[in-house]
Amino acid sequence: MYADAEGNIAYWHGNRIPVRDTKFDWTQPVNGTIPATEWKGLHAITDIVQSINPVNGWLQNCNSTPYTVAGKNSPKRENFPVYMAPDEENFRGINAVRVLDEEKQYTIDKVIKAGYDNRLTAFELLIPALVSFI
Repeated sequence: MYADAEGNIAYWHGNRIPVRDTKFDWTQPVNGTIPATEWKGLHAITDIVQSINPVNGWLQNCNSTPYTVAGKNSPKRENFPVYMAPDEENFRGINAVRVLDEEKQYTIDKVIKAGYDNRLTAFELLIPALVSFI
């Protein structure tokens, strides 16, 4: 994540990402003794998953997928190799996008208020499932 005094914001998902053969499933162990699984150099910084000054004016990072870092203005998964960002979404990310997307013009007071939002997306699924057992 990056922010500067001029109001620029940015997110880069990683930095030194190796170019890999997309024929392999990099979510599983691969045979590292064959040339096909060796790195093919590094992706240029301009090629990695990133978001710079999205039109919505905010970014979030909850250690989950970069494909929701700016809500609907996020990078699109289909534009990148699968191995570049295999991270899935988590409830913190879902909640952050929901809370941040509710405001169009943030002030410091609105950011603080958003930080104290007490709705928890996970419980919207977990509590009804728990109550159904009672």
